[in-house]
Amino acid sequence: MLDKARSEAREIIDEARGKGVKMRLEDAKNEIDLERYRNLEERFPDTFKKMRNDMQQEKSISRTIPNHDYYDRSF
Repeated sequence: MLDKARSEAREIIDEARGKGVKMRLEDAKNEIDLERYRNLEERFPDTFKKMRNDMQQEKSISRTIPNHDYYDRSF
């Protein structure tokens, strides 16, 4: 019974280690992606400024359009 508990504990620890490694790899990948984005933004500031403005305009337009529920027949 003690061996079974140790075995289960070992499996849990191994699984946690694996998840920890995966999380660190994902964090590193995200950091690399962020650095690439920043480098592109430094190289092409006008393009990124236009892109942000376009996104902001789309956001403000979507706020002015009423969100009608197609299935709501209570009117």
